[in-house]
Amino acid sequence: MSSVPSETTSFSRVRTPTPGAGRNRKKSRDPLPIGSLKGCAAGLAALFVLLSLFASAAAGTDNPGILYLPFSLCSLYLGALAAGIGAVRCTSQPVLSGLTAGALYALCVFLMSLLPLPESGLPSSVYWILLFTTVPAAVLGSILGQKRRRTRYGR
Repeated sequence: MSSVPSETTSFSRVRTPTPGAGRNRKKSRDPLPIGSLKGCAAGLAALFVLLSLFASAAAGTDNPGILYLPFSLCSLYLGALAAGIGAVRCTSQPVLSGLTAGALYALCVFLMSLLPLPESGLPSSVYWILLFTTVPAAVLGSILGQKRRRTRYGR
């Protein structure tokens, strides 16, 4: 008897390769509207998380009123970046997915601004400029969020 396991043991299963398995298989991507909606949802989730974190950080200071505007603008644009990154990870079209996710994100922020809450004190022209600049921020996020190709030697 030899110590080499025979072909009938459980250690020597024969694996048959499945078509498309391995490194070269591409992940299925969502269509553009679905990917943009997912990116918009990721951006809004990031917006709400950042707003709550920044509001609690500002509330712990002596003068929180002076910090609310910078913190809210920071969370607005970081949420737009997250919307672009989330959209490009779901679709294969970087700039177009960031553009549509940014437009949806700006639309959602506009609809949230229609809630009957006290005014922020910003003039309406500044508000519209801030709202429209979230779209380029989402496009920037979609460009930055693309998966980079790595070469064989890491260059």
